[in-house]
Amino acid sequence: MELVNRILMDLCIMASKLAYENAEVVRNVVVDHWKMHFVDFYNCWNGKMELTAYYAVKNKLKSLLEEHKKAKFVVTGHSLGGALAILFPTVLVLHDEMEIMHSLLGVYTFGQPRIGNERIGRFMKAHLESPVQKYFRVVYCNDMVPRLPYDDKTFSYKHFGVCLFYNSCYIEQKVDEEPNKNFFGLRYLIPVYLNALWELIRSLTMGYTHGPQYKEGWFSIFARILGLAFPGISAHCPTDYVNSVRLGKERTIQMSSF
Repeated sequence: MELVNRILMDLCIMASKLAYENAEVVRNVVVDHWKMHFVDFYNCWNGKMELTAYYAVKNKLKSLLEEHKKAKFVVTGHSLGGALAILFPTVLVLHDEMEIMHSLLGVYTFGQPRIGNERIGRFMKAHLESPVQKYFRVVYCNDMVPRLPYDDKTFSYKHFGVCLFYNSCYIEQKVDEEPNKNFFGLRYLIPVYLNALWELIRSLTMGYTHGPQYKEGWFSIFARILGLAFPGISAHCPTDYVNSVRLGKERTIQMSSF
C-alpha cells in the first residue's frame, strides 16, 4: 500500500505542476509520457469559463463515472489550484452529488491557502475521513501561502484535514497545523532568513548531490535569490513541493488506496 500511495502522491504533484502549462503541453505529457487518456483542458482563467468551470468539470466527471462504474478520481492542485481542489468536493457535497463523492479516492493539495472557517472543516469531516483519510494538505517549510488568509480573531480562517509538513531538509511530519501558522513573529524572523540562504546554497548544489534530474534552472535560482528578501514567497515555488514528495524521508500516513 505504501508504494502505491507514494506513486499516487508523486502523480499528484506532477499533475499540479503540469497544470501551469498550456493545453498542448498537458496533452503531450499525459498521452506520450504518462501513457494515459487525455480527457480535456479547462481554462479557468478565461472570463467566460470562470463561472461555469465547476459545472463543466462535474458534468464531464459524472459522464465518465457512469461509463466506468468502478473508476475512482483524485483532485489535486498547487496554490490557488489547491484551494480549488478542496472546494470542488465541498461544493459537490453542498449540491448533494453523493454518487460522485463515493468515487473520490483523495484530495492532495500543495501550498494551499485557507478556504474558510472551522465550520467548513466540521461540515466536510464525515465526507473526507471515512472510511479512511482522503484529504492531505502538503506544506513546504516557510511557504507563506498556506498561512493565508490569517488565522486570527479578525479573519477566523482555519485549515482542516491532515497536514504533511516538510522542513527544508525534506523531512516529512504529520501535524494539525504548520509551524508559524500566520507567518509573523520575531522568534521566527532570523530562522526564516537563514533558511532562505540555505535554500539558495542547496539550489546551486542539488544537481551534484542528488543527480542531474534535480539541477535547478536559472528561474528557480532567481526565485531563491528573491527569497533572501522575501523567503515566504520563494518557498511557494512548485520545485520544493516536487522535491519534498520525491525526497521525503518519513511517510507514516495511511492514505486511501486504489
